[in-house]
Amino acid sequence: MTARNGASNQDVLRRLQSDFDAIPEFLDASRASRENFLWFGPKGTITPLHHDLTNNMMAQVVGEKKIRLVSPDSLPFMYNHLHVYSEVSLASIDVQRFPLFGRVHIIDIVIRPGDLFFLPVGWWHHVESLSTSITITCTNFLWPNDFSQSYTTYGQI
Repeated sequence: MTARNGASNQDVLRRLQSDFDAIPEFLDASRASRENFLWFGPKGTITPLHHDLTNNMMAQVVGEKKIRLVSPDSLPFMYNHLHVYSEVSLASIDVQRFPLFGRVHIIDIVIRPGDLFFLPVGWWHHVESLSTSITITCTNFLWPNDFSQSYTTYGQI
């Protein structure tokens, strides 16, 4: 399952919602089936370096994922190429081609079943499944959480 699958997820997530307790202090359960995403993939699945235009709450259900994070203050060194993606591959960093990327500090974390990870809007991240993995990502926060209107290259893909 991949990004941009929200419509396909709605029915599945609606049926799973009773198994997935909402966090009423942060998330609006009434919007969960429209604003949550299901990520399912085998070991080695990679989501390339990018940043999101929403805050995300990642709930790891099965397997492990390695998340490599870069702070938004590193934007001048990120080689932002297409919309929210970087030209740099964190699977194999080419400092000859991307010399400014050498100034970037990368934070590595691993999430495991039962972990809940908050990913703030604008944080660059590269995700790799270390095993077969299922993750639910929630964007249905109680506060406004769509920053696409203020992103200058939104819609240019």
